[in-house]
Amino acid sequence: MNSPVHLQTIDDDEATNQDISQRYCVIEEREREDALVRLMEEQSPEKTMVFCRTRMEVDELTSVLCARGYTAKSLHGDMEQPMRNKVMSGFKRGDFDLLVATDVASRGLDVEDVSHVFNYHIPFNSKSYIHRIGRTGRAGKKGIAITLATPREYSQIGRIQQHTGSTMEATQVPRLSALRKSRLARLQEQLANVKMVPESLELAKALEEEMAPEELCMRLVSLILADQQESGPDRIGLSAEAVDRLGSRPLRRDNKYGGRKPRYGGGPRGGGSGGGYRRKYKGGGKPRG
Repeated sequence: MNSPVHLQTIDDDEATNQDISQRYCVIEEREREDALVRLMEEQSPEKTMVFCRTRMEVDELTSVLCARGYTAKSLHGDMEQPMRNKVMSGFKRGDFDLLVATDVASRGLDVEDVSHVFNYHIPFNSKSYIHRIGRTGRAGKKGIAITLATPREYSQIGRIQQHTGSTMEATQVPRLSALRKSRLARLQEQLANVKMVPESLELAKALEEEMAPEELCMRLVSLILADQQESGPDRIGLSAEAVDRLGSRPLRRDNKYGGRKPRYGGGPRGGGSGGGYRRKYKGGGKPRG
């Protein structure tokens, strides 16, 4: 064939839900953990699902998040069915609000109050992406899906949008100052809607004898924020300008998974088996050892 054209149809189950806000952040591989935590701190999700590619990554990330104070559980195909049922029942009841899973959890799960889905690793294909983010935005509710991708994975973002007919908005991981502002805004909203208990009036009158109302308010806000200190590096991920430059970079030929063609020898330069180069030995014999 000369200059063939590839046509692809999108089935109903391959179209994204319009109630889901789809976003992506471009980060370096070493920044995945910090980026996920920073985004969850900024978004303050009600109930969250985080998707990884392998069972080992799920278990490792769950341990890391629990160590950081999150109530998280794992779900993957190596678990016995009774244990998987127990985990899902607890997630639905609200015993914990953060589920870390492989794609085994992206199909056939009916949890209506998931507010956020995070793709800790970009899925291998568009169908997996659709099923993953479809865990949020259910029953007429709005949902948010955020995907983390490295510069090497950036081209897959465009392919997912093309194959699903959806639009993913580029966004940056918030810096520490922006995270602080969002926390203050949430606190202001919470204070405006909080239900006051009778004891609060008695305590306020007693404290007015010791300090002015403005000072009392500042001390109470400081007390609340004392347990919400920002952590990690100030900047995480690529800037908007750097992401724009990625969009104009020419791509190598695609492999069957929709990503870039891997280097021979196990991946990035200097890593993986084989090393990506051929050693030369003197004498023509086999290397010792």
